[in-house]
Amino acid sequence: MTMEYLKYLLVLLCLAAVSVSTPAQSSPEYETYLAKIAAAEALIRIDEIGEAKMHLQTAPAQYRSWEWEYLTRLSDNSAKKLDVDEKGAYALAVSPDGALVATGGDDGSIRLWNSKSGGPEGVLEGHKGTVTTLDFSPDGKFLASGSADKTIVIWDVGARAVLRTVTEGLSQKIYEVEFHPDGRKLAAASWDFTRDPFKVYGFAKVFDVGTGKMLYRVDGTAHPASTVEFSRDGRMLAVGDWGALVQIADSETGEVAMKRDLYDEAVYRAVDNVSFSRDGNRLISVGKDKVVRTLDAEDGSTIYEIGPAEGHRKKINSVAFSASGRLYATASSDTLVKVWDAGSNRLVKTFRGHINEVTRLEFAPDDSMLYSVSADGDLRIWDLSTNESPTFDVCDSGPWSAPVLSDGVLFTAACSDKKIGIWKLDGTLVHSFEGTAANYAAYTNDGHPVTVGHDSRVVIWNVAEKKPAKEFKPHDKSLYGVDVSVDGLIAAGGDGSTAIVYGPEGEVKRLTYEKGHPRYVKFSPNGKLLALGLTDGTIDLVSTENWVSIRKLSTPENVMNLAFNDKGDKLLAGALNGNVTLWDLKSFELIHRFQGHHSAVFGIAFHPSGKRIATGGYDQTVKIWDIETGRQVMTLRDFDTNVYTIGFFGDGNRLMATQTDGIVRIF
Repeated sequence: MTMEYLKYLLVLLCLAAVSVSTPAQSSPEYETYLAKIAAAEALIRIDEIGEAKMHLQTAPAQYRSWEWEYLTRLSDNSAKKLDVDEKGAYALAVSPDGALVATGGDDGSIRLWNSKSGGPEGVLEGHKGTVTTLDFSPDGKFLASGSADKTIVIWDVGARAVLRTVTEGLSQKIYEVEFHPDGRKLAAASWDFTRDPFKVYGFAKVFDVGTGKMLYRVDGTAHPASTVEFSRDGRMLAVGDWGALVQIADSETGEVAMKRDLYDEAVYRAVDNVSFSRDGNRLISVGKDKVVRTLDAEDGSTIYEIGPAEGHRKKINSVAFSASGRLYATASSDTLVKVWDAGSNRLVKTFRGHINEVTRLEFAPDDSMLYSVSADGDLRIWDLSTNESPTFDVCDSGPWSAPVLSDGVLFTAACSDKKIGIWKLDGTLVHSFEGTAANYAAYTNDGHPVTVGHDSRVVIWNVAEKKPAKEFKPHDKSLYGVDVSVDGLIAAGGDGSTAIVYGPEGEVKRLTYEKGHPRYVKFSPNGKLLALGLTDGTIDLVSTENWVSIRKLSTPENVMNLAFNDKGDKLLAGALNGNVTLWDLKSFELIHRFQGHHSAVFGIAFHPSGKRIATGGYDQTVKIWDIETGRQVMTLRDFDTNVYTIGFFGDGNRLMATQTDGIVRIF
């Protein structure tokens, strides 16, 4: 099945799914929006970023909400984008001090950019063909460029002028140039051919930078040599070619010390780029077989391979180690840039944003940024210090509740393994309270966590001293829900027939029920209403002024959780059967019954805009719903276990979901 056919099939299925569920009153524009969201999500899954962006850009603006913003972020997480060559950018270099970025493209020009501001710093004109490769000298004073015009030019960076043009023995395209660490030698990868008989010769040549004269040549296979790289200590020169041969030579003499033939009759293994590890013991080779291959630099044996299943699904054009040696990055024709841990070969980050093949990448000298250029004509800058979608582990069992503090920075994880943690949303543990398991958590108005659990205690925690500041024990049954009102009242619910409300001086009210356990409690934003969710499907709405029930709402299944919207005029309830109900608290009528989950739903949350709700269930999905229409607009999948709690935080642009195995994921 071709990729084009797969893309067509995915979009067709998305359109069909939307049309099947189309209500009579729905507008064509709204259906178009839902179809484009579904198509964009499906295309991002198969890394067709350009087409996904097209659907997002043409989605009707009046319907855009969290799902559109999320997919837009997911399709482009670059920190900055510069348009460098409308016909395509193929060469990239970063100066040793990190101040300048040089790019080369199809128009033959070399453009210099300020790495901080992104502003232009000059244009170098001279090549008559595509600039294919660039490299700064170790002192940053010179820039070498290679081109399809069969020449190498050495530029004086300060003067923005040509210092020397190298042509000796060069009759074809230059694929890569690189300065030796001493700055006195320059290596180049290219090829030549004879006409009678016709034969191709791939080679690397090393030139004297001062004179432009060739010092030696390393011959390859009957295919162009495509890549050269000196080791950090300057002792070795690696050469790769399209005949799938990787060689390592002595950088002084050119004598070959290691050869690794990667040729496979069944797979085209042309080598496109190589990079030495910081210590010179490993060499990573990438190319047209879509494999990231780590080789032993001494004997050429394979140490580790990353194939298309976990890496790139199209040919890999560039690889580079970071200056620290802790990371390496790969760039591919699949439009993606991937960053890997050099020790474990574990994927650290995936960067999306380019809409055509990524042709070259380079790290900033301080490892803070990664730069890439593409056939789409863009230079993109990626921030290595940020984690757009962190996933981290907070406990072994739970968290069963994970409320986010009003500052939008911290949340409390209530878990079963006698561990309550206060975490930053980037996965940093700030405080930990050992020895207590919890089923639910909330915050006092001054920011202290309140927890309840199977030990029947309501505990207010002193964060500074990491111990309970106050405790209540309403009965001997397990407690499952707790909430704090704007007036400082604390309500707790659980097994048994009674829910209890506490004030600063102690117990304020006991609410007793003949049928069902009042497990879940939630105060309205203004504190005038307390909602209680019972195991018999009842939702009791109680006035906090006189503690009288003003209305009982009925659902067909055990209530699993409750949530008010910010205005306090709507109430959301999760249920054991997977249904989620939305209630109007002015008319006390059911607005929508959201049906889509296949098992229990505990995680429920209103988006601050009031336009969307999110639900998370035991079917290992999170669903986003349109409050006005009741339609499902997107499903988040790929959870490893049941989803238990969810919540929007900050201004609502981020969503947190927790799995029952202790994993927290931020979207």
